[in-house]
Amino acid sequence: MNRLIFGTLAVLLAASQWGCQDDPDAGPADGDGSGDDDTDPGPSGSTADADHDGYSPAEGDCDDADADVHPFQGEACDGRDTDCDPATAQEADADGDGASVCEGDCDDADPARGPGDGDSDGASTCDGDCDDTDPDVTPSPGAGGTGFVRGCAPAVSASQEWDGDFVAQATVVQTDGGWRMYYRGHSDANLNAIGLAESEDGLTFEPYEANPVFTLDGATWESGGISAPAVVVDEADATAPWKLYYHAKRADGTRVIGLATSADGVAWTRWGDGPVVDTGPDGAFDSVNAHTATVLAGGGVYHLWYSGKAPDPSGEGDAYAVGHATSTDGGYTFVKDEANPVLAAGDGDAWDSARIVFPQVSLDGGRYCMVYAGSPDEHYYGIGYAWSLDGVSWSRSWDEPILEPDADGRWDGAEIWSASLVRGTDADRLYYSATENVDAAPAAIGIAVNRAPSVDLLGPDEGEELGSGEDVWLVARAEDDDPAGLAVVWESDRDGVLDETPPDASGRVRPPPVSLSPGTHEVSVTVTDSMGRAGTGRVTVEVSGL
Repeated sequence: MNRLIFGTLAVLLAASQWGCQDDPDAGPADGDGSGDDDTDPGPSGSTADADHDGYSPAEGDCDDADADVHPFQGEACDGRDTDCDPATAQEADADGDGASVCEGDCDDADPARGPGDGDSDGASTCDGDCDDTDPDVTPSPGAGGTGFVRGCAPAVSASQEWDGDFVAQATVVQTDGGWRMYYRGHSDANLNAIGLAESEDGLTFEPYEANPVFTLDGATWESGGISAPAVVVDEADATAPWKLYYHAKRADGTRVIGLATSADGVAWTRWGDGPVVDTGPDGAFDSVNAHTATVLAGGGVYHLWYSGKAPDPSGEGDAYAVGHATSTDGGYTFVKDEANPVLAAGDGDAWDSARIVFPQVSLDGGRYCMVYAGSPDEHYYGIGYAWSLDGVSWSRSWDEPILEPDADGRWDGAEIWSASLVRGTDADRLYYSATENVDAAPAAIGIAVNRAPSVDLLGPDEGEELGSGEDVWLVARAEDDDPAGLAVVWESDRDGVLDETPPDASGRVRPPPVSLSPGTHEVSVTVTDSMGRAGTGRVTVEVSGL
């Protein structure tokens, strides 16, 4: 008896040790066909493929009864773990930002990236919006919005060997074939040169393969460097319709303006053996430097505006201002305006009180529009705006820059300077130079697009019928970067101007009530921003007679 019991236990222990015998009472409880008592049909299970999906439990199939579940299936957003990896369950919100992968989260490991459009600018962080709290910063400045909307990244940056260290100071011209941008580039191999980039829509630019198109000639009077191109196209000049006015630096450091001409805007030839605009005499506003030009041509006259620099009369630092000169021989010789300077730095503690440089002028109808770089100290703070009816007498539209550095850490977060403004029928495009770090980061060129304020006319209602002498409440809402800086005009096509009360800081426009004469009126409200771009709302109302 004792021998029999001992012998049976020995056999059972041996079977357990060598794995040669399943538990006959357990059966294939896990469905893996192995006959063991394992309740896990996972990788430790059978090599059989029960659902014929090409993967067995031993190969990671977590549900060998469902052919749509296996390690390489991928998640289907159907509530199941179809890829047999709980860590990739797309229905779950892994980063706690309120959205799962199935709900469009492009990075469910980063709560800062998600599909929501927090600032209602039409783009989420998953779309590339670098600041989803600011509607004026988007992946593309060509998107909607009012006021100046800028892109999250520069439009043109260092990309070729010749401009590897520095890209800035753009001027943009429209041609029949699209848009051309001329800009300054710098690298160890090039002590400043002029490059070209081209675009079909004025928003996306591709550098010209044969850049640079204009380089320094170190053996001439401009041996110190060239930069700040200003390009004008004059079809009246059949020989050289393209003219490039550029900032040139003499060996002694004096900065003046040179000229090159071209038949196609690509191959350039220097004109003359010296500058077309030189420094002024002692005591003049441009006695130290006369540089960074902008030029308009038309009606047989070239208008040139430029930066002037002179010693500050107080003996502290330098004084900066903008001068004006004209040419009547096709832009080759210029006469300075006796009224110079035509625009000086701001007074007192104004944001542009220390310097005003890099003027760029465009023409919008009969109005000259100037953008310039300004600063209250040695760094550039942003872009200012002024306007004129004759190009000589200038008025600032407001006492703040129209564009200033963005948040710290962004590519344009430190300085903004040297802008080129192109007025359009639908929007203004501002091409500006900026840098992330004034001490180290290279400069690049960005685009900011300004559209007219949006206007929602809330009262009176369309088709409203009013009694004679009845009070009419004029109510509208305007959306823009600076609602308090907008100008508002209410008009009736029968009674003329009704009111000009500006909006409050929230954009609400609600002047005192007015009365209208009997008859049918088209009532309009026009809201204009500081750059002259306007939005309008209209309704028709009927006023009964006496």
